[in-house]
Amino acid sequence: MSALDGNRKNLDGNRKNFVDGNISTLIEKAIVASPFGNLVGLTCESIAEDRVRVRLPFRAQVTTIGDMVHGGAIAALVDVAATAAAWATPAATLQARGSTVGFSLSFLAPGRARDLVADARIVQRGKSLCVCEVEVTDGAGTSVARSTVTYRLALPPGESERQVLVRAYAEAKSRQDASAALALCADDFSIETIPFGTASHGRDDTARQLALFFSVFPDYRAETEGMAESGESVSWWGRVSMTFAGGFLGIEPTGRTASLPGFSVFDLRKGQLVRERFYFDLAMLCEQIGVPVEKLSGALSKIRS
Repeated sequence: MSALDGNRKNLDGNRKNFVDGNISTLIEKAIVASPFGNLVGLTCESIAEDRVRVRLPFRAQVTTIGDMVHGGAIAALVDVAATAAAWATPAATLQARGSTVGFSLSFLAPGRARDLVADARIVQRGKSLCVCEVEVTDGAGTSVARSTVTYRLALPPGESERQVLVRAYAEAKSRQDASAALALCADDFSIETIPFGTASHGRDDTARQLALFFSVFPDYRAETEGMAESGESVSWWGRVSMTFAGGFLGIEPTGRTASLPGFSVFDLRKGQLVRERFYFDLAMLCEQIGVPVEKLSGALSKIRS
């Protein structure tokens, strides 16, 4: 096989990964369905290389006068669609970081009482900057707005790709977005929560355990303070906080919040997380949420068995 054939094979593999894998999941779940995107109701219509379509459903909350869609809502639709299109490339990785540099927006007609769809298309890509053209139309095909957006897509300075992957995972868990977190993980990914004495086995089992954890601590959050790496492992340390707001195996929630130091060791393989070992002080957690250590340990023993 020639070098050219090999490059083409690699490119085809990257394109398949883009269509079927993590980047499309990131676009749909973390960019379009971000907390703000969910607030205004944005949905992803389609994802293709360098092109994404995003819908803004019509509802009273996005209007300004009568049935006229607010210009700010249209601008938000444009920005989200352009961001998604910038990430829609086989060259993108989950370790990348991006931000809108600027855009110009022209309103051509009022959007009235109809869903609006932004069709965002990348027209030029540079090393870190890309230019996107966006057209917003209504359900009747009327052109409501046009925009040109400049977007920067690059790795953050000072962090390796492995560290950025760990940070993205921690941020997804802090949003209680298990799907986005597990999109960064291998199929055999496992979490070992050392103080609990529990371990998951594979992504499906991990998803179930995370769902249980988030039902008990629905506002879990991890603040990154530092990271270091050795070989294929990354050590993370920071502060975790959580409110005991959901019942757990017969233990009634106290509504009290704990904030304590946390430490994790992540193992990676081929650009994916394969294991997390999570450490914290169980006694400190129990004291702050108002549950005796013995009582929580007894409940955890039922899970382990």
